Amino acid sequence: MYAKIQEEFAMNKYIKLPKYHMLADFTRTRRFFMSKDGTDTRGRGILVQTGEHEFYLAGANIGLNFIRRPEPSEENLYPIISSRQATQLNYLSVEEGHFENGEWVVDFCRNGDQANYDLCVRDGEIVRIRLNPYLGYE
Repeated sequence: MYAKIQEEFAMNKYIKLPKYHMLADFTRTRRFFMSKDGTDTRGRGILVQTGEHEFYLAGANIGLNFIRRPEPSEENLYPIISSRQATQLNYLSVEEGHFENGEWVVDFCRNGDQANYDLCVRDGEIVRIRLNPYLGYE
């Protein structure tokens, strides 16, 4: 479990996960996902990893980017390290929802721009994220 809160004047925050680099962004989310009442609140989030490539995110005014961490034994690290396009992971699914009696209930399946680039949450939302670890260039 990882918790992040936007410090005064902070634009982003780096989190190192076992298999991923993750950047929590507090700036772009304001443009796309304002609070439901239109106010601008400090970004915050809780990320819970429930599987090797599965996460739940709850919070407000936070956007996440997952980037696969290369293994030191990989032959060609340059495209992985130098290019965001080569390393940003696609999502297998992004679902907004809630829990009922300990079971995940899907309210809305995101796609297109809602599930690409920064993965954002608004105040009070929970999002289930399943990553696709295969980048396709190997």
